[in-house]
Amino acid sequence: MSRTENPPAILWWKAPLREWVAHFAQSEERVLLFLSILIGALTGLAVVAFIVLTERLGMRLYPVGSAAGAAS
Repeated sequence: MSRTENPPAILWWKAPLREWVAHFAQSEERVLLFLSILIGALTGLAVVAFIVLTERLGMRLYPVGSAAGAAS
């Protein structure tokens, strides 16, 4: 029996995934666009997380009513 006569069973979640991959494989520009949007979104989230973490660290190190805050 050859593989062409009796195709292997495809799991329900693999069929849409294969269609999605085949759709994006047709055009390299689409893949690059998708990757650039994904990388940009992840970079933006990393920047926001860094800003929030440094602000919270600064608020813990220099509370509002402390002597260091009053001197400045």
